[in-house]
Amino acid sequence: EYGTDTLEMSPMDLTGRTVVLVDDLLATGGTAEAGRRLIEGMGGAVAFLMVIIELPFLPGRARFGECPVQSLLTEVDGALVPSGPDGAGPGRSFARRPGPRAGARPGCKAS
Repeated sequence: EYGTDTLEMSPMDLTGRTVVLVDDLLATGGTAEAGRRLIEGMGGAVAFLMVIIELPFLPGRARFGECPVQSLLTEVDGALVPSGPDGAGPGRSFARRPGPRAGARPGCKAS
């Protein structure tokens, strides 16, 4: 996204585990995507992405496809405002994604 860096995680076996990925800021989605790949590389699955602040004018949310994304605050016209019930800023209309099929394993695989 803005440069090159390293993201590391303590090695552990996450086989069969479903986790919530938490990030402080969703902009381009590069850091969260790297976290998702680390988790999947250890055998885990990401149930959804939770972020504190989302910058909706950047493509971070779109990068996660069918993976649910929830933000606490959204930047709107230079101000941080509480996100709406669908995880998007007030007045924004993002289509809600259908939940997993009955019997489907929860998670959002990296494409």
